[in-house]
Amino acid sequence: MIRRFVGLVLAVAGLMFAQGPRGNGGNPAGAPALRAGGPLDMTQTVLIEGVIESVSIAPGVQYPSVVIDKKEIRIAPVWFLLDNDFELAAGDKVRILAAACVCAENVWYAVEITKGDTTLELRDSLGIPLWTRALGAAGGSGGRAPANPLRGGACLDLATLETVSGVVASVNAGVGIQQPTLILKAEDGRVLSIRLGPERVLFENDVELAAGATLKVKVAKSACIEALVALELTTADGVVIRLRDESGRPVWPR
Repeated sequence: MIRRFVGLVLAVAGLMFAQGPRGNGGNPAGAPALRAGGPLDMTQTVLIEGVIESVSIAPGVQYPSVVIDKKEIRIAPVWFLLDNDFELAAGDKVRILAAACVCAENVWYAVEITKGDTTLELRDSLGIPLWTRALGAAGGSGGRAPANPLRGGACLDLATLETVSGVVASVNAGVGIQQPTLILKAEDGRVLSIRLGPERVLFENDVELAAGATLKVKVAKSACIEALVALELTTADGVVIRLRDESGRPVWPR
């Protein structure tokens, strides 16, 4: 009985060895590169420009997608977009470099997407998703690390930089791939709509924003999205949450 068990273990181990390693590394010399994601034909890329007609975030394990000129383009995980301070909504004008998938006709995956003056790279030259690096797949370190895919300015007008105090009127979840927006009744009587950062940043700091809360917010205007953007939040009990530096780039842990 013991001999049969040992033989079975050796047989299974031999089969696993013959299949080779899984993931992005460790493939033998001369073997095809192992890669994540669907089989994209990176020699058949197209540039798709236009206004986003709709944003689809389907339930289950599916890519968020956008429709431009009746073409459906699969983008990237929502967390990857928001961690890179990149938002998409119907009506946005964008330019997308997309690659065809050999898995089916008329299936497109975004390689790079540009909105205003900001470009977010999603895949490398082989079509491998950059968020696999953010998850530690490339370096094997584990955890989310910056994938360094963001280019372009954050469009903040530093002449508009100010700190305002007031009472929270509401916090609204965005439509599409958007970060929450805070409505603040400022002490000077203004009612300000302020874009925040990913919800997880608030929760990681154990901060919950609700109507009636007193808050101090460092803000500036963004020409890219024609809105006020929060750089820093300070709660009534003194908790400070830094969201962006003065160039508008995210400083939250990724």
